[in-house]
Amino acid sequence: RSSLPTVEDKLFFILVFMKTNPLQEHHAAGFGISQPKANMFILSHSKIGLQKKV
Repeated sequence: RSSLPTVEDKLFFILVFMKTNPLQEHHAAGFGISQPKANMFILSHSKIGLQKKV
């Protein structure tokens, strides 16, 4: 079960991380998830913003 249940929650999580670049521990605590879970989420979801535009 995800602590970020909706698409909006997931988008907000990654946008806040990319805008403020906080420590993962601090960012995870603010969203009620563990640092390892935050790390996994950041790595898997931030790739969307890193894709090259054609």
